[in-house]
Amino acid sequence: EYVKKNKQNTLIVKSVGRKSFVNLLRNSSALIGNSSAGLVEAPSLLIPTINIGSRQLGRPLSGSVISIDHEVNSIVNAITKSQKLNLSRLKPQIQYKGKNSVQKVTSILCKTNLKNLINKKFNDVKFS
Repeated sequence: EYVKKNKQNTLIVKSVGRKSFVNLLRNSSALIGNSSAGLVEAPSLLIPTINIGSRQLGRPLSGSVISIDHEVNSIVNAITKSQKLNLSRLKPQIQYKGKNSVQKVTSILCKTNLKNLINKKFNDVKFS
């Protein structure tokens, strides 16, 4: 509905593909949402991320990531804060690096009782 009401400066794209996505991100002021791209790709390009909600809870965060709840005021304040971040003090980084990452993750999963995992809840936000 937002796009319908704002046709002049918005559009919906189902999927742009990885290469186009990275180029769009590279030319963005920030990434807003709860996507893992905000924790991996955006920090590697020194693009601020406004990470909304608890979906990414427990994952490593770069200094360019601002984690907030889903309240409108929190989002507005985080957008302002993201544009004032001193990104020059940060290094482009990808949090998942090192040797034998797949083997390490597999080893941990094999030792973990997966029956005790708690499912994350998703909240669909309806815009009026």
